[in-house]
Amino acid sequence: MDAAEEDVRSTVATVIARHVGNPADGDGHGDWSEHDYDFSGVNAYDAWFSSAQFHDYVVFTGSEFHGHAWFTGAQFRKAAWFSCTYFQNGATFSSVQFRDDVYFGQTHFHDDAEFGGTHFHERADFSGAHFHAAAGFDGAQFHGENEFVGAHFHGPLLLGDSDRAQPRRPDLHGALIIPEHLTTALRQLGAAELPESIDCDECQEVFAARSVSK
Repeated sequence: MDAAEEDVRSTVATVIARHVGNPADGDGHGDWSEHDYDFSGVNAYDAWFSSAQFHDYVVFTGSEFHGHAWFTGAQFRKAAWFSCTYFQNGATFSSVQFRDDVYFGQTHFHDDAEFGGTHFHERADFSGAHFHAAAGFDGAQFHGENEFVGAHFHGPLLLGDSDRAQPRRPDLHGALIIPEHLTTALRQLGAAELPESIDCDECQEVFAARSVSK
């Protein structure tokens, strides 16, 4: 894809973002929400999709966001693809409703990634994703299957308070977490004793025990 086509795709994405915003929140028109969208390969800077309403399929595969990408409060009624996407300066997916499958496989978050309060109603696939800074899942609700096999957490993994009931914690089997950050995650879950080093399978056992005790 040449530079001219990248510029066109970026401009089109900006225009669409204004038309899929929720008018009730004053963030857009909402008159284009019924369509499916393919933003594959978009090369954009700041992206504002907060309160966006996507009623059909949406694809961001292979896109690059060089500024901050805002999806706060967005609604995805059908499957959404963010596979192999690069977020260079932060991605905010707080309070999002993913009502169908969502794919973040092989995606790179080079700055903080925030999924606090987000609901994953169906499959959530983060396999092979790289979180280079903080990964925030405080209050996130996983109602369906979720997969983090091969995901790398290079920074802190934030899971919220241990006394907050969540129907399903992230399934971190096969994920790679730096021990110092894993210890912090376990403390958030209220683990009484923390070994000096711990692998992710042991971490998952603690998650399961905490979930059963709720």
